[in-house]
Amino acid sequence: MVDIHGTIISQWRALSVESFSNDCSNDDVCNNHLQSLNHVERNIFILLLIFFSFQVLLLFISCCYCNYLSERESYEMVEKDDAVGNQS
Repeated sequence: MVDIHGTIISQWRALSVESFSNDCSNDDVCNNHLQSLNHVERNIFILLLIFFSFQVLLLFISCCYCNYLSERESYEMVEKDDAVGNQS
């Protein structure tokens, strides 16, 4: 029983090594795989660029809005202080 499993595994390994080594015997096939891989990498890079650009834009908008809110709050505090000072 052990010999049967060992034989099957050794034959499978030999076939997998042959199929892997013969995968790029033709330069056109290899170049086609590399071109498709480069195309996929380029698409992923462009999508990540768009995503991170959107994140930077959101960060900028949130910083501007926080700045606006802090200025508005300080302006309201000055108005309240002036109103309290005028009542005295």
